[in-house]
Amino acid sequence: MQEAINSFVERSKLRSSPLYMDTPNCCNSSVNNNSLICCMPRQNSGDSSAGNQNMDSVDDGYSTIAECASIAECASIDDHAKEVEVYEKSLNENLIDCVYYKLSNSSHHAKYVEIGYSTYLNLAPVLRIGAGNYERGKVMVMKLEEWNELRRWYSYLEVQFSRSLEIESQINWSDINEEEDIIEDQQYESLSTNLGIYYNWELIKGYGSILKTVSIETYNYCSCTFDACGIEELFDLKDIISYRLEFLESYQLESFFEQFVQHVVNYRRFR
Repeated sequence: MQEAINSFVERSKLRSSPLYMDTPNCCNSSVNNNSLICCMPRQNSGDSSAGNQNMDSVDDGYSTIAECASIAECASIDDHAKEVEVYEKSLNENLIDCVYYKLSNSSHHAKYVEIGYSTYLNLAPVLRIGAGNYERGKVMVMKLEEWNELRRWYSYLEVQFSRSLEIESQINWSDINEEEDIIEDQQYESLSTNLGIYYNWELIKGYGSILKTVSIETYNYCSCTFDACGIEELFDLKDIISYRLEFLESYQLESFFEQFVQHVVNYRRFR
């Protein structure tokens, strides 16, 4: 038991667990680490002989502003790559306290919704939507704020699908040449920094545009595609999904875990 506690404390100090607690929020790109980087000591080259040192220059052992800027730029790229990697891992992890809803009875690429805590996203409550297996491009993860953005957008989408159905009911498909009279078009709309929508249209000559499907995409390029029936089925659960996400968030599990780790570290330090 003691060995297990020691191991847990060391992993917590090194932040090597899959909780990625190196920053207050690993998926918040607004966290600025420049002030920390500029206080980092230089790495010694290992050559400390007096003959190789210039006595006219003074080296305080810390990085210059130019060096800091270069380090910060590299760190920003690394941080983004880490965020994408974390989101990718959250696509197929086992969510904590998870509830599952199946959106269709189709055996081929059946849609599903899962709501639970993600260990890779700092124990944040997440909504995971997918089709078929847990494959990149067929499953996506979003947090409560992104789901709320999606809810606000739904009324506009509902109108677009309704208009498309009206146009489609007026088309005499026997007069339509698929190769000459139908043009496929795709448009993108950004709902937030982390969420966007691709509208997949078909332009029917002499009739207008029909919205066939929409692809909801998160900033790490993971997406899920819905037709009119699929998106309606998803938003039939909107109140349940919102309640569940808000309910899980109310427990503040991330804060509880951080406090627990700190208590264990303090216990080991002052024992």
